[in-house]
Formats: sequence, structure tokens, C-alpha cells
Amino acid sequence: MQRTFSLLLLALYFTVSLLSQQNEYSNSWKMIEKAIEQDLPETALSELKKLRNIATNKGDLAQDVKATLYELRLKAAKDPSLTSQLLTKAEKYTIQMKASPEKGLMYMMLAETYSIYLNRNSFRLGNRSTIA
Repeated sequence: MQRTFSLLLLALYFTVSLLSQQNEYSNSWKMIEKAIEQDLPETALSELKKLRNIATNKGDLAQDVKATLYELRLKAAKDPSLTSQLLTKAEKYTIQMKASPEKGLMYMMLAETYSIYLNRNSFRLGNRSTIA
């Protein structure tokens, strides 16, 4: 009986702690989304930086990956000429990740991004002169 009660208390503790973490993240994400809707990329980027620091310190890889993807997207929209640098940054970030579903997701997103880049720029790549 006491063991069952202890297990229930432990489950309740974990549930409450997870909900509090989600609320912490959900408030940050609401602020970020609001800044994006209001076309305030710098505000969104500063909030993303704060969120990434929290997620990194807590070891929450899913939130860190989500924040990183948002950051890369905002920076690319702000200055499209940075796309190749941002892709390199995303590759380095993905390589340093531990094996996880999030790492697989990052590789899939990188592959899709490169595919889109290839489709948009295939005419340039096809017209390159070959060096003999």
C-alpha cells in the first residue's frame, strides 16, 4: 500500500514538473510567435537565444533543436545571402548532436533544404564550365 502511494506521488511529481517545463517553454514560444507575426525578427531572435540557453542547460534536446531551426529560418529570411553559412552552421550543429531521433530529423531537414537549393539553382549548376 505504501509502495503504491509512493509510486503515485512520484508519478505526480514528474507530471507536475513536466507541465511546469512545458508552460515555461510555451510562454517563450508565444512571445517568439508574436514577434514573428509582428515582423520583429530581432526580438524573436533574442527570445530564441534565451530559450536555447534554458533548453541547453536543462538538456532538453527537442526544444533546443526547435529553437535552432527557428533561428536559422529567421536569419535566412532576414539575409538570404547567408544561406550557405547557415547551412554549414546547421551541419556542424547536427554533427555534434548525440544519436537521437532529433539528429535524424535534422539530417532529413538538411537533405530537404539541399534538395530545394538544387532545384532552385540547377540552371546555374548545369551551366558551369568544366575544367579539363
